[in-house]
Amino acid sequence: MTKLINSKFVALLMGGWIVYCLTVKAFDGALFLLTIYLFALYENKKATNGAKFGDTATVND
Repeated sequence: MTKLINSKFVALLMGGWIVYCLTVKAFDGALFLLTIYLFALYENKKATNGAKFGDTATVND
């Protein structure tokens, strides 16, 4: 999951789709994608920081 979230290709695809949603005025689709992607980044960062400091309770994988 970490490689997928940190992938530049996935970020490019998500950004392109968000731009498309904004150009056709589908703001709910763009906001939904941004929310899901930012939540995944937040969860990934939380798990990575927990692993750095030895807190294995936050690492689910």
